[in-house]
Amino acid sequence: MAEFPLLLVDRDPVFRLGLEAALAGRPDWPVAASAPSFAEAFSLLAANPHIQGVVMGVGVNPTPALRFAERIQAAYPHLRVLVLLPEGDRSPVAAFTQLGIAGIVGKGLQPPELVAALQALANSQTYRQNLGDLRVEKTGPLDLLRWYLLRSGLVEIEGALSILTPRLQRASPQSLTYLVLQGRKRELLAARWCLKRLYWPRRSPPIPPSSGPLTVAPSPVIPIVPLPRADVFDAVAARIPSGLENRCGVPLELEVLRSPLRQKLLYGVLRIVEEETATSIERTEGAIQDWLLRVWRRSLQELTRPFPGLGEELSSDAERVQPLLRRIPLVLPFLGWLQEGTPLEIDGLPYPADSPQAFRHAEHLLANTVVRLANAVVSPLLNRCAGRPAIRQVFLEPRRASRRHLERFRNNLSWHYRMEVNFQDPRAAFESRYRLFTFQDGIQFLDVPAARDRELQALTGIPLAYTLCLELQDAVLPRLKSLANFLGQTLVYLLTNIVGRGIGAIARGILQGIGSAWHDTRRAPPREQDEALS
Repeated sequence: MAEFPLLLVDRDPVFRLGLEAALAGRPDWPVAASAPSFAEAFSLLAANPHIQGVVMGVGVNPTPALRFAERIQAAYPHLRVLVLLPEGDRSPVAAFTQLGIAGIVGKGLQPPELVAALQALANSQTYRQNLGDLRVEKTGPLDLLRWYLLRSGLVEIEGALSILTPRLQRASPQSLTYLVLQGRKRELLAARWCLKRLYWPRRSPPIPPSSGPLTVAPSPVIPIVPLPRADVFDAVAARIPSGLENRCGVPLELEVLRSPLRQKLLYGVLRIVEEETATSIERTEGAIQDWLLRVWRRSLQELTRPFPGLGEELSSDAERVQPLLRRIPLVLPFLGWLQEGTPLEIDGLPYPADSPQAFRHAEHLLANTVVRLANAVVSPLLNRCAGRPAIRQVFLEPRRASRRHLERFRNNLSWHYRMEVNFQDPRAAFESRYRLFTFQDGIQFLDVPAARDRELQALTGIPLAYTLCLELQDAVLPRLKSLANFLGQTLVYLLTNIVGRGIGAIARGILQGIGSAWHDTRRAPPREQDEALS
């Protein structure tokens, strides 16, 4: 049987790993790609034209899955789609059937039914599970035990990897800690590989006969369909739930908020940005700053809604927040890409607006804009409400609600911004890169190459002096290292060939004198020996 490459789509990473484990013993159904969101899945379909089938899980809200299924049915009509519904939920069946989805099953299906469904899809047939009861029914206690061992093991391994990966990224490659963490990661990946291979039986169960004809439709050439640019908001929204922890190594204003408020603020800023980009925005620096300020005001009003009048009070700090908004980079290229389809420049090369590379780059730009706007929203709350215990108890984490802890955090934040303005940003501009915030196992830094010659030429004062020191270091340090290496080699030569030989000659003379004295003593008569010894 010819290969039938698959794309797996589900927000649950453990469920995707379970599907990969179930398909590990079937080389005729290779998993070509796996995506946590529908937006990323659409990008992968455009980048992998050999994919012939899509296995997608449906969440509690089936609307995004229905929209995705409708889009891929229109863009890739030859693709065979298998939908996995939540256990006990039959409501989306009619909608998916109306779209012409080839396979509809429940997430609790048994392994033989998964094999039968994929076999039917590969043969261009339809497959419908008996949806009267979508609960999991195992064939025996051994299957039940193996299933739960697989699931619990994968959960534990993925949790350990999620903790280990950021530590590995922060460790120095030359340190012993880096080598230990690398070994630990290899052990976890090997354990995951063994677990996925040991669960699924090598021999596949028999395939039940199907009433339809076993005819395979010809595979047409898959066109590269333009990616809907508006889906970049869905892609960023899918990453926010796992992006609440600060893994940047620097203090962020978002840290002080309670976790539900933090997530609510990020979602709110993302929604307001999407609404504000629905209208045309003038492509000038002043218009961009006005647009960012408008988004900031709306986000601040939404965050402080439980306290009437607090939003208006904090909005008076707009002038203090302006420097934070001016520090948001690459907003102009992102808006041009989103509204006009302007190509995005990545590492000095322009990429078409509908390419997967441009979509992923725009996703990083949007995530950075959302995080920096959210920090700007929290900033006046920290500066103006430190002396109000009621507001601190509502908005701040309990461990950060004390006045002393809050003042310490504000001082650390102020010091961080001074270091960033005077040293980190000039260095990034000198190295032609931007440091963007992105959602990846928490909030992390992402370095994006980009030309920043105009910003570099506008530097004055301490930032300019620092870049000159960096240039001087690049010019002088290699020569100093070469000189130190030459002096070290010269010193080694002098010590080994001149001083060492002199010391060796002295040592040989001493040893020869001692040997001659001892030899003369042994050959003398006893009386002479006594006199010599006395």
